[in-house]
Amino acid sequence: MDGFGVLEAIDPEQLPEVIFTTAYEKYAVRAFELHALDYLLKPFDQIRFRDAMRHAKERFHQRQQEDGRLQISALLENVKSQPKYLERLIVKADGRISFLAAREINWVQADDKYVHLHTAKASRMVRQTLSAMESQLDPKRFLRIHRSAIVNVERIKELEPTFNGEHVVHLEDGTKLTLSRTYR
Repeated sequence: MDGFGVLEAIDPEQLPEVIFTTAYEKYAVRAFELHALDYLLKPFDQIRFRDAMRHAKERFHQRQQEDGRLQISALLENVKSQPKYLERLIVKADGRISFLAAREINWVQADDKYVHLHTAKASRMVRQTLSAMESQLDPKRFLRIHRSAIVNVERIKELEPTFNGEHVVHLEDGTKLTLSRTYR
């Protein structure tokens, strides 16, 4: 197999920078058709050789920068595609707007078109459906346990089975909630 055969066998995406060195002028066109970086015709001098090597180094660094940009671009796309969950919720009450860190919520209770956000200190009501709230909370931290309740899994103390296949969820603050069979 000659040099051309080797180049044709390599995946174009994996093709390195190639400088042909040969005594034959007649292969130059074919070399450049295979994307050769340069074509040194023997005999060549040191200056011509150095120029070809400098060009190869420049192209190598360009490729590295392009690869780096592509990797950064792919990383940014990956970050953009990650779902965004609320870390802080806006709570409007008594003419005031306050913020509540999601991690402070022990559990969420549905109440028609509202939800009650239960924390260790208080319960706050927000005009939002339970399904809408569920979509904004991180599923690694919050779990729907009933059609009317979401619980912060970090606050669960224990699960107690009941006779009908459901469970009672005991929270650290003493709250008892039903884990229905549908959401198990």
